Amino acid sequence: MVKAREWMDFVMRLVRKLRKAKAIMVNTFLELETHAIKSFSSDSRLPFVYPVGPLLNLEGGAGKPMGSFEEVQVKEIAYSLERSGHRFVWSLHRPPLEETTIGNPSDYEDPGVVLLEGFMERTAGIRKVIGWDMHKR
Repeated sequence: MVKAREWMDFVMRLVRKLRKAKAIMVNTFLELETHAIKSFSSDSRLPFVYPVGPLLNLEGGAGKPMGSFEEVQVKEIAYSLERSGHRFVWSLHRPPLEETTIGNPSDYEDPGVVLLEGFMERTAGIRKVIGWDMHKR
């Protein structure tokens, strides 16, 4: 199990790096989290927050954990990120193996298996694809 101190250190490193970003895209919409988005966006020390959601699977997506997408959705997001031409950090994790499993997200051993063919090579200079598995850090 990850200790609280390790988790806090990870979060603090992430927050320091986020200040260098020009923008952050969040899977939400302004009407849902108006206060939070405006609070971040009004602070000139922080990158601008773009609400780009909700990104949903409306066909049989009930019961899916938040924050993970089907392979076809991952490919569509990858296509858009690549076409944008901008630097990005993508926290990509796979859905649980069973529909009813609820728990911590897990990482792909090789993210290339769900991304567009050649995506990792074409975006090598502008991207960082990360996961959440603290045991790998």
